Amino acid sequence: MKHYYVFLVLALLLTFSCSKETDIDTNSTSENVYVIRNNDFGIFANKTNARATTDGINKAIEQAKADGYNIVKLTEGDYLIYCVGQSDRYPVNGIFVPTNMTLDLGDARLYVEPNSSNHYALIQIDHVENATVIGGHLIGDRAQHDKNHIQGYGIQVIASRNVTIKDVKIEGMTGDGIVFTTYIYMIFYGRFPSKNVLVTGCDISDCGRQGIHVIQAKGIEISNNNFHDILGGGNQYAIDINPNDAWQSIVEDVKIYHNRFKNCTNGSMRLWNGNDIEVYENQIENMGIFCVSPERVRLQKNILTDNGTIYIADGSVDICVPTEGENKNECLKVTDLSTKTGSFSCD
Repeated sequence: MKHYYVFLVLALLLTFSCSKETDIDTNSTSENVYVIRNNDFGIFANKTNARATTDGINKAIEQAKADGYNIVKLTEGDYLIYCVGQSDRYPVNGIFVPTNMTLDLGDARLYVEPNSSNHYALIQIDHVENATVIGGHLIGDRAQHDKNHIQGYGIQVIASRNVTIKDVKIEGMTGDGIVFTTYIYMIFYGRFPSKNVLVTGCDISDCGRQGIHVIQAKGIEISNNNFHDILGGGNQYAIDINPNDAWQSIVEDVKIYHNRFKNCTNGSMRLWNGNDIEVYENQIENMGIFCVSPERVRLQKNILTDNGTIYIADGSVDICVPTEGENKNECLKVTDLSTKTGSFSCD
């Protein structure tokens, strides 16, 4: 009899446990993940109905936030996204990531609906904090775009803080894979730069202007990414650190490290301007690094194969580019025309 009661208790516990399993909301896990049910929001995962799909994904993200979720996940599929309708970098369409939210694209593929617009951005991170985009494959309309525009973006980050872009594959944008900027009317006098930004583990290729274009940001890390085949359009650098002097925009405190660069028309990176930049331990295949007029830059332990060179123009100030010792860069040639001050050290 004693054994019978023990068995009965165990059976009841097992039954209770199983019943609790079946009651779990499929929208959530212990990590507070909201998995989007496409049918509930009129979303198409077969590369059709761009307007309805875009509106549906944004509504699902809003619903997840309203319900207290901080991670929203898109299921695998092919999603056509309506992106156009912005002017002078005012974001109107595309997918918007709100404050305190991670957008997990998983194995989803998001396509820009082919258009002829001067501006578009597939994903918008606009004046928010603690926003993350992870995973997924973003595909632009460069092959179908009927005009030579260079302001179509995979991800546009505007005046936001604590932003992470991780493990995203981006290709075929008419402009930049990722751009960091702000509204033109706000950018004067260095107002509202994005701060504390990480781009890591991404694969960026075949964009019409740059892989990553930094116009306005403070505290940005670009690490462990793969840049390749940025060919045949405007500028064509994998990374362009390029605050706009006319707008008085600012870029400072930049770290670029452990990236791989291959087959980009004009080079791996251009440091047009900006302050306090570190570039180290990057693998660069047969391409150069160009410094035009930045200040306080350290280039260390980079490997530039074949004809890879480092060119530092005479407008640059305080550049450290070791050619010997443990921090030296391996390259064909270093041309250093920069100005040094007594207060600057390579340490």
